[in-house]
Amino acid sequence: MTSKLEKEMARRDSADKAANAKIRKAEATKAERAQRQRRLFERKEFNRLFSRLKTMVKGHWSRYGHGWCFQYKGAEFYVSYDDWFSPKTPGDVDDYDMRGTSWVLKRGHNAGDRETYTLSTDEQPKQGLTESVLRGLKELSK
Repeated sequence: MTSKLEKEMARRDSADKAANAKIRKAEATKAERAQRQRRLFERKEFNRLFSRLKTMVKGHWSRYGHGWCFQYKGAEFYVSYDDWFSPKTPGDVDDYDMRGTSWVLKRGHNAGDRETYTLSTDEQPKQGLTESVLRGLKELSK
C-alpha cells in the first residue's frame, strides 16, 4: 500500500512531466512560426528587390534553403539572405561583437569567401539589387 506522500509525489511528478511536454511543444511551435515568418519575409523582399533579375534569368528557390538558384554560363549561382557574425577582437577594448544579415551572391550553395559577393547590408538603402547582382557576376567570373 502506498502512502499519501508517495501518491502526492507521483502526482507532482506526472504534472511536471506534462508541463514540461507542453512547454517543449509551445517552444517548437514558436520556432516553426518564426522560421516560416522569416522565409516569407525573405521571399517577399526578394520579389521586391530582384524583380528585374527574375525577368532576365529563369530561377527557382532551393528546396534545401540555400536561396534562389539560377544558371549563368554553365555555373550555378545562388542569391540568399545570409546571417553574418564578426566576433570581438581579443584584447581590443573598443571592439565588440557584430552581427547582421545581408543579401549575397554565391557560386554554388556552399561557396567560400572567395566565391561570395555581398549585394547589400542592413545599413544600405533597399532599392533594386539587380545591378549589384550583375556586378557580382562580373566580379565572381574573374
